Amino acid sequence: MCELTGVCEGGRTVADAYLLVDRFDITTFGPTVTAASQPHPDLAVTFANQVASGPHHAGFSLGVDWSSGLTRPSGSFTSTLTVDYPGGPDWPAGQVSRAITIQLDGEPSHALINKLSYDARFGVDDGPLPQIVPPAASGEALPRLADGSRPRLVLLAISGTSVHGSTVVQGSDEPSLESTKVYRNFGSAWGKATAQAPYDAVLEVAPGGEVELWVEAAGEHRRVTDVAFRVHRCPRFEHLTQDLPPGECSVAPVDSDPVTGSVTVALNPPDGQRGYVGIELTRAPAAPGLYYLVVRSVGATPYRIRPAAHLFERSLPEHEREGSFAFFVVLGGEILDENFARFDPALVVWEARPAWLRVLAPRRSGSTLAATVQARRRDGMAVGPSHSLTLNRLGYSDVFLAPFTVLPPGAWASAAVGKLDGGGVAVDAAFGLGEIVAVLDERPYPIAQARTVATLPALVASVGFADGHALTRWEDEQAIPEDEPVWTRDGIIQRPAAYTKDTPPTLFATLVLDPPVEGYALRAWVRASTGGVELARWPRQLFSGASHALPALTASCVLEGSDRISKTTPTIVWETSPDGQHWFAAGQSGPHVVYWTEGEPIRPPFVDRTGEVSRKLYDVAVELACSAPSRYPHESLAGAVAKVVAAEATYHSSVGWVGANPLNIIPELQKEGVGVVEGGQCEDHANLMRALLRSVGVESQVLFFWNESGATRYTFSCRNNSFWTFQVEAPGNDREGPNPYFTFHALVEHGGAWYDPSYGLAETGLVFALSVDPASGPNWAFRHNYSVLSGSPSMGNPDDTVATGLVCP
Repeated sequence: MCELTGVCEGGRTVADAYLLVDRFDITTFGPTVTAASQPHPDLAVTFANQVASGPHHAGFSLGVDWSSGLTRPSGSFTSTLTVDYPGGPDWPAGQVSRAITIQLDGEPSHALINKLSYDARFGVDDGPLPQIVPPAASGEALPRLADGSRPRLVLLAISGTSVHGSTVVQGSDEPSLESTKVYRNFGSAWGKATAQAPYDAVLEVAPGGEVELWVEAAGEHRRVTDVAFRVHRCPRFEHLTQDLPPGECSVAPVDSDPVTGSVTVALNPPDGQRGYVGIELTRAPAAPGLYYLVVRSVGATPYRIRPAAHLFERSLPEHEREGSFAFFVVLGGEILDENFARFDPALVVWEARPAWLRVLAPRRSGSTLAATVQARRRDGMAVGPSHSLTLNRLGYSDVFLAPFTVLPPGAWASAAVGKLDGGGVAVDAAFGLGEIVAVLDERPYPIAQARTVATLPALVASVGFADGHALTRWEDEQAIPEDEPVWTRDGIIQRPAAYTKDTPPTLFATLVLDPPVEGYALRAWVRASTGGVELARWPRQLFSGASHALPALTASCVLEGSDRISKTTPTIVWETSPDGQHWFAAGQSGPHVVYWTEGEPIRPPFVDRTGEVSRKLYDVAVELACSAPSRYPHESLAGAVAKVVAAEATYHSSVGWVGANPLNIIPELQKEGVGVVEGGQCEDHANLMRALLRSVGVESQVLFFWNESGATRYTFSCRNNSFWTFQVEAPGNDREGPNPYFTFHALVEHGGAWYDPSYGLAETGLVFALSVDPASGPNWAFRHNYSVLSGSPSMGNPDDTVATGLVCP
């Protein structure tokens, strides 16, 4: 379809173009014989009665078309329309004719179109029209958007030779400054795309146009004067992001005249060339009803307005430059809470909420009113059926009242229904942001409206931690994947996570929706908190279907207890919000086990007696190291770890060994077939302590103290061919007596101090006694310092040996 002035390929037929009236200006019915002269070989003009087709059965339709494939003719063309009427008893048959001029413009035409949600690509959506407002509302009583501004009815100036079938007019695309390009939403970003041929709508930014604006009540051809509105000629955001806009847009808004309620503004002034007119309501009239914004082009550059208008006079050329757009509805009633107070700012629905519909109906006869209430989404789409209400007059007043109940989304499938007192009318609120709208049966527009904020039917089902230290499960040697959850609500998965201390964790999660959000997508915010502190917030997530995956997001703060090597077990509270202000519970996750290390774990952390190493970061090793400070709070980290090793592992100075990861000397962790017999020797304990420290990013060194023995490996002595021992002052255990004598002993050095993990002793309790041979005199212990990961040391190299301060005799 296209306009009579020829703005697109092909032609169109306009119904009710003409009526036939008698000399008394009374519309006549019945004449059916019509004709139209053809003004051009390539034009076809049709003129037909509407006796059978309507919509006005006394009217006549006018059509203009041109041959398919031909270039549209350009210029003025005259056609004579005729209607034959039959004779009657008092008059003869005859014919009525009228010459009309058909103007086909080949040059670009200008038009104003209504563009919904123009700023939505920048996060500010003006929402559906008409907006609903209270009587005489102004200031804070008027709706506000996410950025604090008020909704605008947006008109865009466009031009071109073929525009009204384009995706700019009929779709979500936005015009650019290029006739072959439009701005299009590609999902992740907006960018330019090729316009659909032959449409060539461009954003008109040249000056010359001027429009007069005023407000009219529906069904009344009169200007409303108790109204105020503001006209913006700069959008909130720059839309010409890939064009070269003509200068800055800084023109100030213009207010309507306080007396007449109208205003005339120039399009595209020098400091506002954006082809934009945004009309913002600042004061509503007092009378209930639907109101239109009337726009008339009055400037030197004519703008066609009727084709895109919601309401217009007749489809004739003289009416091309004027049209009306649904602007706002003034309510005639109110939706109130159980105490007859307004919901301010919205009806928050987390359980069944009693409500009242109150309507003021002066000069109304009868004792009842019939109305319907219905829940709607924020975009105006109805949610479920409408529900009939009967309002009863309050005494002899003009007030009518009816109760009903607002339920959370999907409440009919839940226990919330049981909260209804005596049944009654119940309305399921829309998920997220929505509204409850009441309409009287005798009127076509809303008379009462309340905004609703209803919880999503969301529950956290799984949680994961990303970008931490990759752990391996000791029990099955399987790595814990970082892209899989560490916690699930069903309890099947319960895994730890590990980070360097003072690192904000990175979270991801899955929320299940029950009942599912079907048929549309719902935008909502999600946040995670622990201990009353918000960890992370996911804004404007689109929920649909039965579940929604939250992408990995780094927390905005650190967890309590993460400032030191420790093990924490936070419980995370999850909430959803349809607007980022009202929050609803979405369940809890945890307790989560999170380990905090000193730094990046030092690999490889493990070595056994044979020199075999393991680069894996075992979960149980990190658990033992991170829990040590809380188990022994008065010890240093190394001292606490030494005591943990002594407490958990079995020590036997002469145990046999077939070589295995030193974690096996802990009875609860010992694996089958590793060859461990009755625990581990001091070397195994020292290797385990060193591994635990390296697992949390702390370096240490295994030290060996030797006297001569029958073995030559790692042997250093002061005497030859003589077997000496040295004594360690230590308490006894179930395997060793107190103050044992050793041929050798393994310790751990950290920060210049010595630790004995076989006995859980720190430097202050580690005393080496002089070993005396009655025949040969005293022998002195030496400390041998080397890296157990570098292989066997060269005992003949003096650099490998550091004396204790004692000298061989």
